[in-house]
Amino acid sequence: MAPSSRFHYRDDDSIRHRFRTVNERMVKTPVKIVEAYRNWVPPVNAAKTVARLVAGVPGRHLAGLESIILTNSSGLGHSRRREKTWANTRKVRVVDCRGLYRQAWKGQPACIELFVDNIVKGRHPVVLRIPMLREISFAETLYHEIGHHIHLTQAPEYRGREEVAENWERRLRRSYFWRKYWYLLAVLWPIWWMATRMKKCLQPVLTRYRAWTPRVPGLVKK
Repeated sequence: MAPSSRFHYRDDDSIRHRFRTVNERMVKTPVKIVEAYRNWVPPVNAAKTVARLVAGVPGRHLAGLESIILTNSSGLGHSRRREKTWANTRKVRVVDCRGLYRQAWKGQPACIELFVDNIVKGRHPVVLRIPMLREISFAETLYHEIGHHIHLTQAPEYRGREEVAENWERRLRRSYFWRKYWYLLAVLWPIWWMATRMKKCLQPVLTRYRAWTPRVPGLVKK
């Protein structure tokens, strides 16, 4: 798949595939970001959002990662729809995943595959229009897959792969959003802390109230 800054099409079994490499002059990233959607158009500029998130990752953590492919699970072929991958201690279908990390193998460089349709599924359109909330939606999956890359190539740990990836995802996400949205988080963090403390203080009272409140027979769920 040759890099290009413009859309181009190719025919494959009478299906039109769209490939595009993000214009590197927009957001400088050490990793190539490629859009490869099949009969589907994302509701947001996913490439630009991912490029911003990648730009916030230290370059040393991206060493050896060649590309991030943005695609849609609904466009997977029959064979790939039947594929399964490990998620924690169970296997899940690839078509149900939001992202995949493919390590370097037999001369093929490492890459990350993001299924944008699964990432935005269930998100309200208003959420996707707000930059911070849109980046949060993508950061969870993207940084989790980058965590797999860091774990495999740079910081091996003798723990579960998913546990390590989740730990890296939290670290990268916290670093990015504190650095970019510090002015919002400086206001929201105290509010969140106070709400959490109030919930803990009121929990015993609410528990006793629920136990004391008489149940209406017609409203009891069976």
